[in-house]
Amino acid sequence: MPGEFRKRELIDDFFVVSYTIDDSHDGARADCFLKEQYFRKSRAELQRGIDAGRIVIEGKRLKPSTTLRAGDVLKVFTPRNISEPEVDVR
Repeated sequence: MPGEFRKRELIDDFFVVSYTIDDSHDGARADCFLKEQYFRKSRAELQRGIDAGRIVIEGKRLKPSTTLRAGDVLKVFTPRNISEPEVDVR
């Protein structure tokens, strides 16, 4: 979507995806916004992620019904699968 900002990085053993909320999502519920981004996940799964603290806004916990505002930064933390072997690309 135009103006939407998404950034993905690896921090410690977590993949962190950051979304900077733009004007087109100003006023949206957090769970509805996340459902648009993660269409293969159910709203219940996303709400469990919020409840577990794996999804935060401005570094603080939120509720599924939290209203997003333009400029807010929403972060989604996904544990890296450490049991997966490293790949040698030489």
